[in-house]
Amino acid sequence: MKKIVLILCVMLSFNALADDEITIIAQTNPNDASTKCGDNCTWTLYSNGKLEIKGSGDMYEWYNQGWNTPWKGYAENITNVVIEGATKDENGNVLNKGITSIGSVAFANLNSMKSIEVPDSVKYISSLAFYNATALESIHIPQSVEEINWGTFEYASSLKDVVLPNSLSYIPDYCFTNNTSLEALFIPESITRVNNHAFDNTSATIYCTSASLCTDKGADESQIQTYTKDKITGIYETDGLYFLSVDDMIRAGKTTDTSQKSEISCGDLDSCKAQILKNKGLCSDLTGDCKVLIDSANNGRMLKIGSNTYQSLEALLKGNRDIRRIYTLDEANQVAGKTNTFTIRYR
Repeated sequence: MKKIVLILCVMLSFNALADDEITIIAQTNPNDASTKCGDNCTWTLYSNGKLEIKGSGDMYEWYNQGWNTPWKGYAENITNVVIEGATKDENGNVLNKGITSIGSVAFANLNSMKSIEVPDSVKYISSLAFYNATALESIHIPQSVEEINWGTFEYASSLKDVVLPNSLSYIPDYCFTNNTSLEALFIPESITRVNNHAFDNTSATIYCTSASLCTDKGADESQIQTYTKDKITGIYETDGLYFLSVDDMIRAGKTTDTSQKSEISCGDLDSCKAQILKNKGLCSDLTGDCKVLIDSANNGRMLKIGSNTYQSLEALLKGNRDIRRIYTLDEANQVAGKTNTFTIRYR
């Protein structure tokens, strides 16, 4: 009996320590509106370094308010930020639309913040939002974001990985100024304007749809590489090399290992697509069972893989097949026959 009591005491002591492990350092005072971070936004800072932003709607703008964010005095304690997104019930009805904007200078000068989670409820990131966030290493901006304002990542000197969405139409002034750790920056094809000084003192190789788009914006001409994207296949091409994804393209651009580059380079585009798929483990050979996506929306587009030529398949529109299903070339032959036509698009 004594042994059982001892074990229970040890367990209770352990649970007490676990409960006390993460505590609240500071948070919104419900009786003091000045401590809120938006009309319907609240914040909580935990002892493990997490700053949690919860609620709905826009965050406040602090640029013209002396940069006095409510967590300004706790900058050294903040190591990561989590922003609440939209929540839905089991039927898909929106219960809470989540945070819809990140306010100006919201996370400026947070020199211990290494990461941040931006949900797909956010549509706008205001000016200098991550200014001088010198510990921030990576950020993924979701497709919901339609605009980022000037100086967004200025002096974020540890930033190595930035993912920009296709929902953006321009890069603002001073956006990536003094990003001295950034190795590669991909400018989405949706971008039609890059403003002045966007790349001042930026170390990255900058991939743009055209050199003129990114020239004279602060980076040296040697840092700018152009790329194209085939609308039918989704294959990216830069400097005579072909890539299945942006990640592949940037990874090859970072390396100085020419043998690694040659693995994903080849002669003509058609054989190159098959070779890349083989290298990525999607094909056991270049003619037999490459995985492909049948797309009936692009009739008349011919594509030759090995010794077989394929076009668009009108019959897919009349049947019950899911045209977005992945098929092998052999399956495609059985469905279409060599007299019909269909388009093959690589995933």
